[in-house]
Parts: sequence; structure tokens; C-alpha cells
Amino acid sequence: DSYPFRFPQVEDELQLALSLRKNQEISSLTQAIKQFGMTAYLKENPQKLSSFQKIRFFLLLAFIRKPRLLLFDDLFCKLSSFEKQIVWENLQFLKKEGITILMTSSNLEDVLPADRLLILNQGILLFDDVPLAVLKEDSLLNKIGLQLPFFVDLSLKLQYYNLIDTIYLNQEELVDALWKSN
Repeated sequence: DSYPFRFPQVEDELQLALSLRKNQEISSLTQAIKQFGMTAYLKENPQKLSSFQKIRFFLLLAFIRKPRLLLFDDLFCKLSSFEKQIVWENLQFLKKEGITILMTSSNLEDVLPADRLLILNQGILLFDDVPLAVLKEDSLLNKIGLQLPFFVDLSLKLQYYNLIDTIYLNQEELVDALWKSN
């Protein structure tokens, strides 16, 4: 993992990002540092951060710099489920700040919280819709080699047998729906 950091500490990189804002103030930098979970890492060398910490650090830098668009390729590939949830929360925070986020992934489970899901196969756009609408096309997704997330697949099967009436994206929602249907 070699990244183009200029300074030996996270706080130095943050200062550089602030200096490049051209007199635009960030009123809540301390709050943003907390929001992105970087408080304990300010004196750390950015090169020594874990993959999860580096992602959060980059998202904090994006918050400071305010680009119009962020592009990620398989952002979640090295993260645990817990870490993925934290990163999604950080991405939602950036989205509220007006930053457009575009990401690629070969794992449908990683993109369930997305606003829009585009499925490409050999350069051809097959789907462009909200994730739930795309996931209902499970037979075509399977044909092109995409595996549905477990709870989506289970929901579709239970829906087929009229045991539930909607697709659930996680275990808690599905269990609650099954208990309520009895």
C-alpha cells in the first residue's frame, strides 16, 4: 500500500488539505475528525494506517476538499462487515455534503445501501435502477455470474411461496417479518 502522502503525520496531511481550500473555512473540523474516526490517529504516519483507517482518512480528506465526485473501485474488498457499515455511514455523511459517490464492486452485498445500481456485462448496461428493483432480476444476475446476497436470495424464495411480501436486505428485518407473519 503505497500512497502519495507528503507528511509523516495524519494531522500534517489534514493541514495541507485545509491550506488548499483557498480561504474557505471548515467550521467543524474537530467534529469531522471525530465523525470519520480519526481522532486517535492524528499523530500516526498515514502510511502505517490499516486499510480501514486509510479509507476513513481519505474520506475525511474528501470532506475537507469537497470534490464534486468521488470514484471508488471495490472500496469494501478488504473490510469486515462492521467496517463496511462504518464506511457506509461516512459515505452517507459525504453525500449529505453534496458529494456524488460512484463506486464499482463485484459483490452485490456491498452496494445494497446505494441509491442506484447499474449492472454492466461485457460493456453493456443491463440495469439502471434502485437496488431492490435490480435484485429482483435474480435469474439474469445469476446468468452473468453475480451472486445475490444471502438474505435477498432467501427473501425472494420466501416471497415465491407467499411467506413474505417484500425483499429484506438483512437478517434482523427478515426475522422480524417472519415472526410477525405467524
